[in-house]
Amino acid sequence: MPVCPPTSKAEATMKIMKELRVPKSASEFERIARQLLESPPLLATYVKLLAPDKYASFFKVSMEAVHLTAIATALNDPSFVSGDVERTVATLRALTKVNRFDMALMLLPKKDKTHLHCVFEALKAAPQVDAADLAGIRKHFKL
Repeated sequence: MPVCPPTSKAEATMKIMKELRVPKSASEFERIARQLLESPPLLATYVKLLAPDKYASFFKVSMEAVHLTAIATALNDPSFVSGDVERTVATLRALTKVNRFDMALMLLPKKDKTHLHCVFEALKAAPQVDAADLAGIRKHFKL
């Protein structure tokens, strides 16, 4: 009987990418996001599948630090911020409106807070971003 060779991490990631679709639940989002954490560009693509205006209803009361970690990692990827500044601002704003955001933020590892800090700094340099609006959003992130 032939034995299939183990797939490489890259092959596994490509398989996941082919199957990506809008997540149906926070737990599905978490499962796929965990698999994509090692590939921020792919994670950014996945996070973009979920519209920011749906975050509050999607996460309901299940926002966890792991969700915020995935989103922070995706936002920190250059393809996210430089690709769509307005979407990045909308994503950050939408996160602040999710139930349990403050708790998830409090449990967020320092590395992920650094990702968020870098995202805010990149947005601060973008000419199309309203500085006062960004400062208001940043205040929610306690950065």
